[in-house]
Amino acid sequence: MSFLNLKEEYIQILSDLVAFNTISSVDERLQQSNRAIIEYIEDFYKKLGFYTRIYTIDDKRYNLFVASSLTKGGLLLTGHTDTVSYRADKWHSDPFKLKVENNKAYGLGVTDMKGSVALIMLLSKYCYNSDFKKPLTALFTCDEESSMSGARHYLDNYEHQPDFIVVTEPSGNRPCIGHKGCTGYRLTITGKACHSSTPDKGLDAIDFIAPFIEEVNKLKESIKAFADKRFPVERPTISFGAVHGGESFNIICPKVTMLFDVRALPSYSCSQAYDDLSDIVDKLNSRYNNVYSLEKTFDNIDAFILDDKHLISMLEEITDKESFCTNGCAEAGFLSKIAPTAILGPSSSPSAHQDNEDIPLDDVEHGFDIFKTLISRICA
Repeated sequence: MSFLNLKEEYIQILSDLVAFNTISSVDERLQQSNRAIIEYIEDFYKKLGFYTRIYTIDDKRYNLFVASSLTKGGLLLTGHTDTVSYRADKWHSDPFKLKVENNKAYGLGVTDMKGSVALIMLLSKYCYNSDFKKPLTALFTCDEESSMSGARHYLDNYEHQPDFIVVTEPSGNRPCIGHKGCTGYRLTITGKACHSSTPDKGLDAIDFIAPFIEEVNKLKESIKAFADKRFPVERPTISFGAVHGGESFNIICPKVTMLFDVRALPSYSCSQAYDDLSDIVDKLNSRYNNVYSLEKTFDNIDAFILDDKHLISMLEEITDKESFCTNGCAEAGFLSKIAPTAILGPSSSPSAHQDNEDIPLDDVEHGFDIFKTLISRICA
């Protein structure tokens, strides 16, 4: 079966998916439920005769697992159903109405990653043979763009053990075999306000920024020893993103908050980083009378790496592309704890998370052929 024969059906499925507002955000005011899109996908699979199960995380967040059968093994394809938010005044068309022009499809989330979700659905309908020995399964998650609560929940509640998992994030149809881990942090420094003319009556929180940065810089040097040459940025990183504090030029600053993240590696985990940062805070608090407190703004997204040489070789053969690792992170950090995992998806567009997001349909066609072969290799 050729993708060209199914192109119009793919476009219709993608159009239906894009019409659902499934924005997820750390700002709960922007959070939309993904229940309707999950029910739409479930209905599609019920008509195919697949087993389906909806997982409820809360009243706005749902996962869907589907399976051709519950026989152990086979291939699990995954995609998240949520999108980032958008700026209406920057879009040239309605972000919830699919537009196809010059062999590209435009709409919110088409690259990241409703285009992949539509492709999984099409593959399930036309590329799985009931005579295959092993099942084709699929997982559709929520909140990848914010808390990753969908992948976290599935890891704690999954019921099926596949042989191999492919997270269909956009990778330009090139196999990604590893990503870094990530944890977000907030450091709070608590001082005491007073009039700047009598600074001895207060405690300037700003004064305590430098000791923390000095200790973190020492840590950054020491963790270079954990470098992994498979990643574009070989070392683990600690990066400060924001500093907030102070009320006025004539008031001693009573509070400072610093936001930063750690990008971990398989060789230097998120948990190791947390222990090292906690040691720094404990050390400085003993010196400066407990002015520091450290908390996570989101919990660990662990690094992952695919070490199975046979699977890597197969992916490189099928895609005719060399595998790679990325500094970013995705749901593979959770799902790789279930089974060997890779990231492979159809879009080469740089427009993810941007205005007028698009997916080249030539990429989807190529992805269809790749996954058709992959399904037969794993499941037949």
